[in-house]
Amino acid sequence: MNRNRILAVYALLLLFLAGSPLFSANLTAEYSEEMDTTIASSSSFGVQAPNYSLAFHVGTLTIQKIPGGGLFSGTNFQDLLLTHAGSRNNPLTLASNRPIGGKTTFNAQLVAKVQHNSSTQVVVLDPTKNSQILINSDLKSYPITIDYYVRIAGIPAVELVAGAHFQFANPPGGTLGNFTLQATYYVWFFPGTENIKIGGSSSAAPFFMTDYSSGSPNFINIDSISPPVTASLSITQQTEEKTITLSQAFNNNKVKVGEAKILVQGFDYMHNYGVNVVFSDYIVPSSNSFMFRHTEAGGSTAIPFTLLLGTNPSQIQIIQPKVPFTWDNLSCTATNMRNLYVTGISPNTAQSSLSGTYTTTIKVEITPLDSNVQVE
Repeated sequence: MNRNRILAVYALLLLFLAGSPLFSANLTAEYSEEMDTTIASSSSFGVQAPNYSLAFHVGTLTIQKIPGGGLFSGTNFQDLLLTHAGSRNNPLTLASNRPIGGKTTFNAQLVAKVQHNSSTQVVVLDPTKNSQILINSDLKSYPITIDYYVRIAGIPAVELVAGAHFQFANPPGGTLGNFTLQATYYVWFFPGTENIKIGGSSSAAPFFMTDYSSGSPNFINIDSISPPVTASLSITQQTEEKTITLSQAFNNNKVKVGEAKILVQGFDYMHNYGVNVVFSDYIVPSSNSFMFRHTEAGGSTAIPFTLLLGTNPSQIQIIQPKVPFTWDNLSCTATNMRNLYVTGISPNTAQSSLSGTYTTTIKVEITPLDSNVQVE
């Protein structure tokens, strides 16, 4: 009889406790998304791993114990678990807007850097697993700080991603999915789990509110600084190109007088740049024509001519004095070279002009179209 009474009281006690507000929350968490997704070395974040030399910060989570919490606020929690849910890419892949080392897509990992009890550990969050243990020990000291990072494989140096922009390669949306947190504990000998509210909400929190998936208007590494690139123009002439006879350029005939080449330096990958180029008469910068001038008579005897630039016949263009034109598709790996031709000399003008030697000097200026290009 006494035994049955004890069991009944015990059952009533469990029912009372299970339905009691004394089981109110004991832990709370705050999460903030990192808005600066500049890629840096993974070692600078403390999340380095073999072949994962680069990383960027996703966000920071802080867990606190609530003062004067529920009945079991003094109870130690044993484990911290993360449940990964929602839309998530598997495998996690990042796509670059330009080739890096000959590739445009790179494998990546979402990792949690957990700081607790004066120790730090890095946990790889496997998108194929719904639940993973972040801390497998008593949760003794607070706050507990967890930083989430994406680390990138296959790019050995941060200099290679300077100025490059990335997105998650597998659309749509839900770039990293959502997460919830649980902490386990024991009341007497009975196990329990507390669902930790994040920002006061029981709903799953997104790792990223910002959509960085392919096709979105948002990019990772957008705040990185493009390293300087230098562009220098040189014009070279072979011996036979330095002296021509005027008849070689009569009317539509053209004669090669040199080669213009732009040398681009600064990157070891394929990337195209552009510059504006302006040719003008060096002697009379305001002149709207290019002129050959008699070496002795000077400006009193001059013969107009037309300057052409290009290599393939279909790409040869007339150069207008003082009028800028765009020279694009410049890269470090291309020759970036075009021929210079003289044409358009009037036979009547040449034959009626003073005999002798005529020369010209042309000024060339280039202005970069890209903000990180410098002219030398």
